[in-house]
Amino acid sequence: MSPGAAEHRDKMIGQMLTECWPALHFWWSGLRQLTAEGKPAPLRSTPFTSLEEARAHHEHEYIQCLECGKMYSQLSGHLAMIHEMTTLAYSQKWQIMKQIPLAGLGCRKKHSDSITEKIASGDVDPLALAALMQETNRLHPKKKPFKTQYDLETSGQSMLERQPWHISPAIKIADEETKRKAVERVNSRGADETIKSVAKELGVWPGTLYAWRKQFANFTDLNKQLQELYCTRDPSAYKKCLIQPAGQIDLNLITREKSNLERIVATLGLREMTQGTLIRKLCTYTTTNPTRQAIFEYDRLVRSIYTLKYLRDPQLERITVVPRTGLNRITSYATQSPKSEERRS
Repeated sequence: MSPGAAEHRDKMIGQMLTECWPALHFWWSGLRQLTAEGKPAPLRSTPFTSLEEARAHHEHEYIQCLECGKMYSQLSGHLAMIHEMTTLAYSQKWQIMKQIPLAGLGCRKKHSDSITEKIASGDVDPLALAALMQETNRLHPKKKPFKTQYDLETSGQSMLERQPWHISPAIKIADEETKRKAVERVNSRGADETIKSVAKELGVWPGTLYAWRKQFANFTDLNKQLQELYCTRDPSAYKKCLIQPAGQIDLNLITREKSNLERIVATLGLREMTQGTLIRKLCTYTTTNPTRQAIFEYDRLVRSIYTLKYLRDPQLERITVVPRTGLNRITSYATQSPKSEERRS
């Protein structure tokens, strides 16, 4: 390379680094070294926390490998040969969305122009290519791509803002009477019937029936259940009541953590996380974590409301108590209570 060409190259690289990568310009110009070995250090040491950050890092002619700090027009080959990493593992480690290509703008344009030219010349049929890709994915299904944390938060927030369950004709909200009839049908199913077959008959998902059955959960010991009865006001206000609350629910905590609780509900609604995964994640939180405390407080609220409904609603008692051999404690309690005498009369 001639001295003039080398000088021009250094000038262009320096200009590009000044505009796009100011942090690397010091290393390139020799003003200082970013690592002990005199190599460029990665521009960041933590994963991306937003879509804007990830795009800002990759929307350039060359992109920097966050593993070693070097600049490349594309990273796929470099990651495989030098770091022995797949692009999926790299993207997952640094929280880079699948929609963001690990290639510079020039490399992307070159590939786009090439495929456009082949389509125009008739060498490639886009419909046939799409069908071939679809068939390949069907025969060799790949693992579902991961979702970045900021993508999950964005999806959950979008779901809460759009609230498709209120506007979608495909989503129907069942009332309490419908749920009761469905649970009663499940509890009275024959020996050769499964919940799946009953769900098909009722036109609902089997998972929905399981959720409704949990809502109308069986109480095998009412006295034990009453020990989990909580109130929203000062417990001293219920001193003259027959049933005493076990404690007071912290409504202020639930209100303060409302946004976090809604995000968790949206995540479960989108099926981006299972209940088991959520429970395991919550168990890693400290007992003083406000979100964890709010979930337990909300659980107490829901359980207390259902227990009170159970005591007041004879139809709910009939659905909830599944016939068993021997005398069920709840049935015994209900038949001996003055309330039951009034019902029979």
